[in-house]
Amino acid sequence: MQLKLIDKAEKLYKEAISIDPDCAEVYFNYGILLADYRGDKSQAINYFNKFLELKGTDVPKDHRVYKYINEIKAERIKPKKVGNRI
Repeated sequence: MQLKLIDKAEKLYKEAISIDPDCAEVYFNYGILLADYRGDKSQAINYFNKFLELKGTDVPKDHRVYKYINEIKAERIKPKKVGNRI
């Protein structure tokens, strides 16, 4: 049931973007869905960046979008373990 709700939410976000491609909040929320529920972090970054592009300088430095971006970037640069060594 949860997957159906996620699928429906994703469909609605895509529809909202097609209706109003300048609505920044949709990009942010769709990015959250992609990062947290779909595990598609690289695509989520694209939507977070679009959100920032549309908002311009109106995004406070403590906005959650920066936390998401920083966490995704930190995951990408973690050293890989080889045996018992990092």
